[in-house]
Amino acid sequence: MHIPLSVTEKTYLNAENVSCRRRLRESSDMSFGNEVYRLTYEGDSKDDLPLFGAKYNFHLEGVVDCPEFLVYFPVLEK
Repeated sequence: MHIPLSVTEKTYLNAENVSCRRRLRESSDMSFGNEVYRLTYEGDSKDDLPLFGAKYNFHLEGVVDCPEFLVYFPVLEK
C-alpha cells in the first residue's frame, strides 16, 4: 500500500523583527510591501503589536494570499 506524503512549507513573521515593526508603524494604512508582496496587519492599533498571535494577511503576487500569525520564537522553541 502506497501512502502519499505531503510537504508543507510555512512562513512565520518573527515578532521581534524591528524592521517589520518600524515599517508597519510608518505605514499609512496598516500594511507595507512592494509590487511583489504585501503584509497587512488586521489589528486595531499598529502601535500595540503583540509579540505572539497577531493576525496579518500575507500576499505574494501570483502565489499566496492568506492569513498568518506573528510568532515569538523564544516561546516556540521551548
